[in-house]
Order: sequence, then structure tokens, then C-alpha cells
Amino acid sequence: MSTPAPPATPPPGAVEVSGAEEAAFPFWRRNVQVLFVCNLLSNIGFTLYFPFIPLILRELGAGGRVDAWTGYYTAVLYVVTMSLMPVWGGLADHFGKRSMMLRATIGQCLGFTALAFMPNLGGLLLGVAWIGASNGFNAASQALVATNTPAGSMGRALSSMQTGALIGSTVGPVLGGLLAGLLPRYQWLYLVGGATAVASTTLVSLGTREVYAKPLQRLRLHLWQDLRACLRVPTMGLMFYLMFLFASTFFGSITIVSLYTLELLGGQETYLGLSHNLWLSVVTVSLTLSSAAALPFWGRVLDRYEPRRVTLVALGLCLLAVLPYPFVRDPLQLTLVRLVLGAVAVGLQPGLLRLIKEAAPAGMEARALAFATSLYMLGHGAAPFLAGQMAPWVGLRGYFVFHAALVASGLALWAWRGVQRTAA
Repeated sequence: MSTPAPPATPPPGAVEVSGAEEAAFPFWRRNVQVLFVCNLLSNIGFTLYFPFIPLILRELGAGGRVDAWTGYYTAVLYVVTMSLMPVWGGLADHFGKRSMMLRATIGQCLGFTALAFMPNLGGLLLGVAWIGASNGFNAASQALVATNTPAGSMGRALSSMQTGALIGSTVGPVLGGLLAGLLPRYQWLYLVGGATAVASTTLVSLGTREVYAKPLQRLRLHLWQDLRACLRVPTMGLMFYLMFLFASTFFGSITIVSLYTLELLGGQETYLGLSHNLWLSVVTVSLTLSSAAALPFWGRVLDRYEPRRVTLVALGLCLLAVLPYPFVRDPLQLTLVRLVLGAVAVGLQPGLLRLIKEAAPAGMEARALAFATSLYMLGHGAAPFLAGQMAPWVGLRGYFVFHAALVASGLALWAWRGVQRTAA
């Protein structure tokens, strides 16, 4: 008789998943693979038209009020999204996270298709409100992975999905720039967003599965009571605040950094042989490129070490990365600072998502993550608003000093809570 081969030894650093965990979460590997692609497509669809919003508004007759209409556009999108996110979280806990992903992708498909043919500015804002109302795919996909993945693999799973989103956010503006020169109207870029939503709907429908037990009690949406129940959990409010800081540091800073780049150029059309338009692209993409490269590392770290300590380290590194912002003198220095920030701060989101899911009251995981996503969306819109209010008085450099102080406050509060937890 032949001797049975010894069991394969896992590579160093690998996390073994037990048979019991595999039986409890039989679909988690395929879900992560499919949702990586879906998050990539979703973010391509959302970001490819963003640089061209002023031109779309001008096509529809905004004239000399393009800046004001741009503000209305972003305000409607983020306020509606933030307001409804807890509702979708409550429905996800009752009807399942997969159903909420399908709701979001189908709604985005209809909304983007309608936006491509809206005849005036009022209709465009109605379409944007629909997009905001149907938003929530990323939050639902994160909730599905967080509740259908073994704990020992959750860090890498969440990081994989965030990597897909970051790659999509990098590819989207580049693809939009290429298509804008080929399409007869900038408004038709929305049709590409609709196509990505159709692809995501198909992938979610055919490629994902959910281990889900429907609650015995009837559906009741008590958002205020749900929020109070979440905030009774120690550190939950602080984790929501840190999600706000992460969003304002990352995607919320994109328009601010674009203005800062133009300020650093001082009216020059070129710098180091590159045009000002190219510098805007380089500075924007540098953050997402370094983030996508660093996320697999942070995923492995989160699977091997206690996530509270990893979050503390990521916060400290994030503070060190934002401190140079007020002192950079040219776009090249700003690009280097953004590269560092993307690599070190990107570990915050998967760590916070895991901690929020683990700390949430039983049966309220999706709602807790939805409240966190609402704060995340608020950070997207609040950062440009604050910068716009502060810049006339203290300049953009002054805003970056203020923002560094906010990050320092988050680090101090998280460290203080860690000391309290240890003492207890």
C-alpha cells in the first residue's frame, strides 16, 4: 500500500480556515471574487463622468452659474445617499444583503440611463436624486462579506473589495477622458455608467450567494432607536467619527487637492514638462494607485494582528502623512505626499469595518455598517464644503492644518479608549 501524502503545509502567514467555518460560510471565497469585480465596475461607473459634471451642466444651460449648479449636484447626491443609507441597512438585516445589492444595481441602471437623456437642469437633479436614493451597493457588499466570511479571513476579504473599488476609481476618470472625446455629448457618459450597472446586476445575480436566516420578528424601521442602540456600544461613536475622517482624508479631498495643485502651479501652464491638466490627473491618481498596491498588505496584517492595534498604527501613520500638506511647494512634492498617504491610511477602512461588524448589536450588523457609511458619505461632501468656507480666510494651507488637527484628535481619542479598555 502506498503511504498517504502528508497534508500540505500552508505558506507562512496564511490563515487556516477550519472545516466548521467552511461549512458555516460555504460561499465566501466566490463572493469575494465576484464582488471584487462588481466593486471595480461600480466605481468605474460612478467616477468616469465626475470630471465632466461642469461640462454636462454647461450643455444643459447652466451658463455662468456652473459652479453653483455643481454644488447643487453634489449636495443632492450625497445628502440623499446619506439620508437613506440607514434605511437600506435595516432592510438588509431583514431581507438579506444580496437583495440590497440587486436593488442598488438595478436602480443605478435605470437612473444612469435616464440621466443620459434628461433635457434640462431640473430633470438632471431629479435623476441625481434617484441615483442617491438607489445608492448603497458598496455598503451592502461590505455587509455581505462581513457577515458571510470566516473571522480569520475577513481582513483580506474586505481589503480585496476595497482594492477593486480603488482600481475602479483610478480607471474611471481615465476611461471617461478617453470616451469624452469620442461621444457626441458629455451627457452620454451616463450610458457607460448604466452599462456597468447592468454588468454588476448580472454578476451579483449569478455569482453570489448568502447564508441568511430571516428574522422572526416583523420588519420595523426605527432609525433613531437603531442609532441609539449602536451608540450604546463602547467606541461605536468613535469608530463612526473615524470613518468620517477617513472619507474626508481620501475621496473628500480630491477637489480640494485639485485646487491646491493649481495654486501651487501659480498660473504656469506646464511644470517639469507636464501640462497643468496632466498634473491634476497625476496628483489625483497617485492616491488610489498607492492605496490599491498597499491594501493586500493591510489585509494580511488585519488577519494576523488585533484590529484595534492595527487601526491605532494606521491612524498614527495617517497623521504623519497629512502633516506635510501645508508645507509642500510644488505639484511633485504634493504627488509624493499623496503616494505616502494612500499607502498608509488605506488600512483604516477595512479595520474599522471589521470592528464595527464585530461590535454591532446582534442582528444589526448591516444597520451599523449603514450608519458608518452615512458618516463616510458625509465626509465626502463635508471636506470640500469646509475647505470652501475656510479658504477665503486662511487659505488651503490653513485648511490642511485644520484637517491634520482633526486626524490628531481621532488618534488621541482612539489611543485613550485603548488605555481605558486595557485598564478595565
